[in-house]
Amino acid sequence: MQRLIHKALIIGSAGQVGGALIERLGPQRTTQTCYHTPVDNAIPFDLERAAQNNGIAEVLMAQSKPDVVIIAAAFSWVDGCESNPARAWATNRDGPAAVARAAQATGANVVYYSTEYIFDGENGPYAEDAPPNPLSVYARSKWEGEQAVREAHPDALILRTTVVFGPECQGKNFCYHLAEH
Repeated sequence: MQRLIHKALIIGSAGQVGGALIERLGPQRTTQTCYHTPVDNAIPFDLERAAQNNGIAEVLMAQSKPDVVIIAAAFSWVDGCESNPARAWATNRDGPAAVARAAQATGANVVYYSTEYIFDGENGPYAEDAPPNPLSVYARSKWEGEQAVREAHPDALILRTTVVFGPECQGKNFCYHLAEH
């Protein structure tokens, strides 16, 4: 029998993916976190800080008691990752690994959102087991994030997205920017 989600912890509720998940699951079945962009009823949580202090993720798990933790937050600004690689590694690799370890300790499942950028774009479309060839800091940080999350929580589900679009409160939607120009 399939295990139902009674409570999901969504890390990154202000983003496109996080917002869509909350809309689908409903606020009564979610605990939300946000960092840069405030969201009503969301707990402030920073993956970069969690990378430096794993106890922050442990406290979050104890407070929210989720069945599943969905790590939708990321430092996804590709140029920003190039100019601030330390933030990229902390936010995309080390923070998610801390969350995955804390989730594993409490028995919660983990979903980590990654990216097609882990591939070089030369031979797509790619199978799940295709060898990655990340070319940028962003891509390498997400690829290493996948590995770190899997190491911390071997049953974690890794989702690789491409061109995420739709309504979101930050106004960073790629498709909307194209329409403006």
